[in-house]
Amino acid sequence: MPEVVAIPGTHPFINSTWAVFLAVALLFPCATEASDSSTGKVSLLHIGLAFLRPDHPDPVFLSDPKIDLTMVPAFEWVMDNDEIRRILRLYLPRNRQELAEYDLILIDGVDAMHLRAGFLNWVKELVQDSELNFVMTDSGSGWAFAGSGTNWYITAIEPILSVDDTPGREAASPSFRANSFRIVPVDQEHELMRNIPWEEVTWVAMNRPTARPGSRVVAKMSGNRAVNVDKPCIVYFEYPGGGRSVSYIFTWHTMVDSPQILAFYRWRWHYDVLVHMIYWPAGETIPRDLMLVHDVREQIFNLRYSRLFLISTMEFAERSGANLREVEEGLADLYDSEDRIDELYVENEMEECHELCLELRFSYERLLEAALDAKDRALLWVFVVEWAAVSGTSMAAGILVWSLLVRRRLYRQVKTTRLRIDL
Repeated sequence: MPEVVAIPGTHPFINSTWAVFLAVALLFPCATEASDSSTGKVSLLHIGLAFLRPDHPDPVFLSDPKIDLTMVPAFEWVMDNDEIRRILRLYLPRNRQELAEYDLILIDGVDAMHLRAGFLNWVKELVQDSELNFVMTDSGSGWAFAGSGTNWYITAIEPILSVDDTPGREAASPSFRANSFRIVPVDQEHELMRNIPWEEVTWVAMNRPTARPGSRVVAKMSGNRAVNVDKPCIVYFEYPGGGRSVSYIFTWHTMVDSPQILAFYRWRWHYDVLVHMIYWPAGETIPRDLMLVHDVREQIFNLRYSRLFLISTMEFAERSGANLREVEEGLADLYDSEDRIDELYVENEMEECHELCLELRFSYERLLEAALDAKDRALLWVFVVEWAAVSGTSMAAGILVWSLLVRRRLYRQVKTTRLRIDL
């Protein structure tokens, strides 16, 4: 199992769609290939803003069967320096060989001063040798490229950054609305660009770097503001061995209320966009039939949500004394089917995967009905006992009242007496 270190944060935005995050991540070595030959998965090391929040991408990464995610949170706004250094010391790869086991490293929101010079040297060497792919994204808070944090261009990874930037705060007013833009594809047929209606959603960037000589621009910012004109938002280097170093000049998370970013996570295609932004830098093929794949991804998420809902219902029913043996046996049988779904997804057998998802969905519905019936039967006797107790108490109280009030005519009335003392 990978090390998943999540620092929970509080946020007023609650998206019920992401109320439950499910994933199982395994790490397998991979160098020049897109993913390990035995699993077909992309092993991802995410350093920085790696939190399980509904306005962050990690829940999406964890939910995708083709991504093996290791989260290493290290962000100054919510963590102190000692905590960041401790987590990095515990969970970062200890040597070059361990780092080479990953397919992709994502640096996102961590200050450069917190990463060891030796670690950054390993990153640079492995990326240049095409043994590791690299992504840096705009953190939305200045800890990217040459923002308000430590300048990345004075560190060891400077040669593999695909953009040029100058030190300082953000290139424009530091508000999300002022820095919003739309992605304009340079090549509509590029794997990242095709089939996605980019005009439907707004993005935010707090930096405005330029593409370096020799790099390739996949998409640009819309020119609605002067600071965006001719500025790239997806840029990459491709090395002779096939490795990639990619810069995403936009933020895909927020630590404050940002209508633009929160709207992105309500967008229908946000799941597909986020996983493709991991697939492509790692060299993983992006399917062409987006509608089918999108439906499969929704079905997989819904299945996992259904499983958690079923388990929660079973726990409540067990506390009520319900007999759930048959439901438990049926649930155990479905685990193998879920494993098979993940295998088909990784193998890109989407049609068969979709059919199995539908079958499993009906199976979960039947088990849920059985669990609810068992719960109702158990609660029936609870209600009967309560009804009997309440009814018995009411009858006893009624008899007592009747005896005291209605039957008082059986007793002879006497005149009111007054204490009299003869002297």
